[in-house]
Amino acid sequence: MRGEKLTFIVGGALLLWLLASRSYSFGGPDKSGVSRDPSRLLPAFADRLELLFARLRARGFDPMLHEGYRTPARAAELARQKKGIVDSLHIYGAAADIVSKSTGWSNPAFFKALGQEAEAIGLTWGGRFAEVDSTHVQAVPGKFENALRALAAPARDAYVARSMRVA
Repeated sequence: MRGEKLTFIVGGALLLWLLASRSYSFGGPDKSGVSRDPSRLLPAFADRLELLFARLRARGFDPMLHEGYRTPARAAELARQKKGIVDSLHIYGAAADIVSKSTGWSNPAFFKALGQEAEAIGLTWGGRFAEVDSTHVQAVPGKFENALRALAAPARDAYVARSMRVA
């Protein structure tokens, strides 16, 4: 019993440390409701973002998670502003917007590298969308979005893990 309790405590502490140590976390939602908390993303997608950030850093860039999880209310507001869609994959924890920490949205070389690296590790990059969204990456290609939305929450992470090709 004592060993099981210690294992549980150590395991829980390790999990908390892993979540807190993700190199792209910049805290919880800001005043506008923007979430930069990677623990709100599907774990398989969050793991892939960690790899994406490492690859971008290796190329000399400073990626920052600008927005990950999005509430349905925020998605609706952005849709009203013509800056997003109501049923965004952000709501499901399967999409993220990434910018350069130092240059924000004003570095075309950063977004070119973001697209190259995202696609190289099996993510879908918004720079190829009909309505270009260079900051956006998502866990599944557009043709699989509805299938992801239709799944119950517990099944989404496994679906995402299967959908992303191995890097």
